Amino acid sequence: MPAKFEKFVNDTLDGERGSQLIARGRVKWQKALTDGLSDARAKAWQRSARKHDKDRVKEMAGEWIVEEPPWWTHFQRPCWRIAMRLRYGLEVNPAIGLNLAKRCLCQKLDGSFCLEILDVCGYHAQTCKVEGSLIHRHDTVRDGLIPELKRYVTSVKTEQFIYELAQFNPDTGTTTEARMDIIAEMPELRAMLDVRVFLPANPTAANCKWKSTRANETEKHDRYVTHADGRRCSNMKLYAAVVNTYGNVGQEFVDFCAVIDSSSRGKGRGRNLTNLLSLLGVYANAEQVLLTHAPSMKRAQRGDVKAAIAAKEAQEAAAATAKAAKVAQAAAAAQLKVPSKVRKGLDIRGDVYTDAGVKKVWCLKCKKGINYSGWSTHCSEHHPVQSSDVDKLGKVDDDDDGVRKDDDTGQLKCSDAGLLCAGISDAVSTQKEAKAAAPGRRQKATSGDKGAKKARVAPKGK
Repeated sequence: MPAKFEKFVNDTLDGERGSQLIARGRVKWQKALTDGLSDARAKAWQRSARKHDKDRVKEMAGEWIVEEPPWWTHFQRPCWRIAMRLRYGLEVNPAIGLNLAKRCLCQKLDGSFCLEILDVCGYHAQTCKVEGSLIHRHDTVRDGLIPELKRYVTSVKTEQFIYELAQFNPDTGTTTEARMDIIAEMPELRAMLDVRVFLPANPTAANCKWKSTRANETEKHDRYVTHADGRRCSNMKLYAAVVNTYGNVGQEFVDFCAVIDSSSRGKGRGRNLTNLLSLLGVYANAEQVLLTHAPSMKRAQRGDVKAAIAAKEAQEAAAATAKAAKVAQAAAAAQLKVPSKVRKGLDIRGDVYTDAGVKKVWCLKCKKGINYSGWSTHCSEHHPVQSSDVDKLGKVDDDDDGVRKDDDTGQLKCSDAGLLCAGISDAVSTQKEAKAAAPGRRQKATSGDKGAKKARVAPKGK
């Protein structure tokens, strides 16, 4: 139920929730409640959904789900199931079946292979440019659109060069040619159609940014300049036929379909062509995923393919071993670079005690007390730390349950983590106590064995 029932009733009666809820002076209360429930569920999903899920549903169409592909298309049977899994962000492998490839086997111009690991959601298969995969998807959409387009126009041409739209680059001295996918002519209109099929967002990419259909249409118009110096460069009008992999069609193609369709009226004008472009974009993308994740056995069992996969795996294993060695070396170097207050004398440091008002540390190796302020100097001069000592520092006797004993005295000591923490805490706490006890400055003794002498700051003379 709504949060405030009275407000819901008043808004529905006033028509603020939409005029479609009122028919012949009566309110469709069941429809109003159902629409409100759907909106509440959608808002709740928006609050809990992940970012790439929100990006996926920003622009999405669903008319292709119940549409049947035309007879001139030859999409394979699993394409619909793959398309539905891509729509909901699920794994595509259950819809494909057996004989799945772990790596992309598309071959480059130099004879090498892509060999990128295929993700379970099919994002690499939708964006891989090796072996012209994106071009095949583009051509499938273009060729599937032409038979239906011939019902509305008098002439259809494909892959036509438009010399008026060629752009000369004075910096490089080259000319960028303009080749349109479809040229549609009819007595009322001459139109240029340039097809683009794109993935709105790729979560696996490092610079993942969502891209709308309108942004792709703008790129098409920036690429093909039809007006210059206030004049038209061509007597044909450019329409960007843009569709994303989730079936959403750009507004420019919708307007083009509404112009050429004279048999329908109202909102359904040109809907057949729009739904066809949506269906072709979704099915062609699903077919590309199918061919990438389940290549033919003839290609997968080739000798050069197997050799390339084995070389790639050996290279990755060597890189992983080198990375592990580098990490281990960095860890060993980090142990040697532990701060002096923590590193020096942890394995020979005894209790901190007070002798005649002087803080001292008992050295387990020298068997005598060392002035607290001279402990670091004593360790550096008499007990320098070696790399072997650092390795021994991390060893703990198994019989002591994580507690070590000194070989000479048999005195219990803390674990490694406890020693580190104790070294820091003792240094901080003793330093605070020393400052509180002696307001004057303390100077370190020249020798750590003789202890440190206290020096008080004499008051300034008046």
